[in-house]
Amino acid sequence: MQIFLCGLYRSGTTITWRTISQDKNLQSFDEPFNEGLLKLPQINHMGSNDTYLARFNEDNALFFNKFSPILPPQDLKTTFTQKQKEYLKWLITPYSAVNIDFTRCNFKLEQLRAMYPNALIIHLKRTAPAFVSSHIMTSFNPGGLRASLGHWYRKNTFFTRKNRYDFYNYEKIIEEYDSAQFYYLLAQLRQYQGQKLQDLPAFVKMLLLHKHNQNMVDAFSNKHPENFLEWQFEEFIRQPQKHLKKIYSHFNKVMPQFNFEHLRAPNLGYLPNSEKWNIFL
Repeated sequence: MQIFLCGLYRSGTTITWRTISQDKNLQSFDEPFNEGLLKLPQINHMGSNDTYLARFNEDNALFFNKFSPILPPQDLKTTFTQKQKEYLKWLITPYSAVNIDFTRCNFKLEQLRAMYPNALIIHLKRTAPAFVSSHIMTSFNPGGLRASLGHWYRKNTFFTRKNRYDFYNYEKIIEEYDSAQFYYLLAQLRQYQGQKLQDLPAFVKMLLLHKHNQNMVDAFSNKHPENFLEWQFEEFIRQPQKHLKKIYSHFNKVMPQFNFEHLRAPNLGYLPNSEKWNIFL
């Protein structure tokens, strides 16, 4: 029983992974390619990397020798490096049943399927306004005057500013590392016809990423409809039991009892009904 959760950052993969990890019959790993694992045995602020400690404590030198993170320049690449493939196999081979949050692997679904053809791949997506808003007007807020001014600035420049959305390196990924991947979408823009990628507002750049990702996922699901599910995160939050039941039905397993008290109504984004979101022809 192999459950692979995929999605862009801020698409609900972590909370979904954390919910499924209540099933103690599964070995759960959150973001196995996150460079933050280089800090082990230090536990991150969410406590989501503690499940690596068993493998780490077996031989920490071996863990660091095997570990191969996916760095921002590799985020949109469609293939793993050979070392990344070897690391993944080493990490999960001892376990017959796993639940893995594969953030950073959204564009590598073909390779995941090739390596693990019996795994159930679940793509989580959010509505475009919700996804983009979570980056352009991040909820990270440490408090204080500076934070309040920062929030005011992000809100009042939401649809106009061109940068300052790099909390997850997407500014560099879109504009520096893989800008050519988005050129085919520029012709589909309405009021931004003829503009260069770097001159577009930041929210438009993030919408390009959101659409490009969905195009890639749609192509994958059309080619491999078996062992694949796609969930709108907002719908999962409303009916988690219904969605989780699909996993256990797929594997012909009895679904355990889950606690959903930690789930909260999702933020629908900044002015989600604004016509400004309708940027595509």
